[in-house]
Amino acid sequence: DQAEQNAVAMLEAYDFNGFAKIVDIGGGRGNLLETILDDCPEPLGVLFDLPEVVQAARDRYASSPVLPRMEFFSGNFVETMPPSG
Repeated sequence: DQAEQNAVAMLEAYDFNGFAKIVDIGGGRGNLLETILDDCPEPLGVLFDLPEVVQAARDRYASSPVLPRMEFFSGNFVETMPPSG
């Protein structure tokens, strides 16, 4: 799909391995963040979005191998940011 193609193109253009933590603000269900973490074994990931979106992402990540490196935060990025980002 187009989102996956965009994520792959981003990984080819940019090296995320130099970061300890990657925060995806408004990250939806976490597809882009999961693709990055699959490709980069060291960084931790933080997904931040509205509560119902984050819950759907948690459910989707339940069987993902990157789950141990993930943090999930709910909120509205217009009002606040995740504390670890």
